Amino acid sequence: MPQANVDANVEDISQALSDLRQAMWRLGGLMRDVHQAALTEPSAAHLLIPLVTQWPGIRVGDLARHRGVSLSTVSRQVEQLVRDGWVRAEVDPADQRAHRLFLTEHGETGVRVAKDRMAECVLTRLGADRAARLPAAVAALTDVLELLSGNEMPATPAAADAPSR
Repeated sequence: MPQANVDANVEDISQALSDLRQAMWRLGGLMRDVHQAALTEPSAAHLLIPLVTQWPGIRVGDLARHRGVSLSTVSRQVEQLVRDGWVRAEVDPADQRAHRLFLTEHGETGVRVAKDRMAECVLTRLGADRAARLPAAVAALTDVLELLSGNEMPATPAAADAPSR
C-alpha cells in the first residue's frame, strides 16, 4: 500500500475513534435520560438488571467481571436490588459461597414497563425509520468494539448455565 494511502487511513481511523469517543460520551447522557424515563427510582444498581435478565442465575462475581467493577461494588448494588424487590439471590448449590441472581416477579414486571418506556423514548427521539435501523447499527458497532477491545462478550457466561428453581 502506498505511504499516502496509509497516512490517509491513519487520519481517517484516528478521526473515527475521536468521533466515537465523543459519541459515547453523549450516549451516557442519553442513557441517563432513558433510565430516568423508564425507572421510577434509577440507580447504579439498575445497570445490573439487563445482565440478570439476559442470564438468569448469573453469579455476583460474574456480574462484577462483566461490569468491570469490584465485587464489593456489585455486592452492594445487588443488596439494594434485593431490598427493592427486583432480584432474589439464591445460594449456588455447586458452591455454597456464591449466589445466583434471578429477577423477582416485581423485577420482571419492572423490566417490561422499563422496556416499553425506553422504546417510547427512543421512538420520540429518533422517529420510526431511524429506530427501526437501530438494532442493526448497534450490532455492527458492538462487533467492531469487541474486536477493538479484545473483550468479546460470551453469548452465555458459564456461571449462569444452572437452571433456575
